[in-house]
Amino acid sequence: MPTLEDLNIRSEWVGHEFRVLARSYGWLVKKVGVESLFANRKGALQYLQYQFTPVTLLLRSQPDMLLRGNSGVEMFEAKAVEDAWDNVAIEAWQLIYLYTLYRSLGVDTNYVFGWPQHEVLDGVIVPVSLLPLTRFYKPPRFRQWPNQLRDSLERLVKHYYPDIEIRGLAEGHRGSGDPYFVFTKSNLSQFQTISHWFVERGQQFFGMKDRISWEGQKEANEVWKSWKYSDWIRVHEKRRPV
Repeated sequence: MPTLEDLNIRSEWVGHEFRVLARSYGWLVKKVGVESLFANRKGALQYLQYQFTPVTLLLRSQPDMLLRGNSGVEMFEAKAVEDAWDNVAIEAWQLIYLYTLYRSLGVDTNYVFGWPQHEVLDGVIVPVSLLPLTRFYKPPRFRQWPNQLRDSLERLVKHYYPDIEIRGLAEGHRGSGDPYFVFTKSNLSQFQTISHWFVERGQQFFGMKDRISWEGQKEANEVWKSWKYSDWIRVHEKRRPV
């Protein structure tokens, strides 16, 4: 899993293309995640990545975007599905936070799991309440968390998913090193595709005044370009710090 201060190019592409598609169906789109809150502030993101407190973990766990449609507001978290792995990984603290919101208050978040198919976005939408989780991993970095936070997370994992397999990792790997859940990639086939989700809800109808109110003056007038995946990679790889 990627660090906050290091651009995850595929996930950024999935989120971008999802927002472009939402706009094409008339939805009002607002980015609300921590990367948007601290946009272009690498130092702030780096600080948050290495601070393990309830507040910093809460900030890091905010979903990516809010979509407003004719019948209300939907909340989304965009995740890239990587080609090299048989499993899909999800940050554990964020998942438990969002699942607690669902269980306690009925607030459901939609996970967008996307990947490039013939250069364009393909994928599915899965409500947090339906995620088919199979394992919970505890990397070495998890031991750096304060005891209270570790105990709280592990207690909720066992409470919500009493039959889940729990594994400790002796060595870390690429990515943030924070605890995470996985489920088998083949399970994605049982969920509604991104395109079907939008088609089912139909065209949304809002005027420019509504769009400015929701997105902001600058964003409402911005024309969002759809990118082929190879072009996105080529352009954004050049922008990565060496």
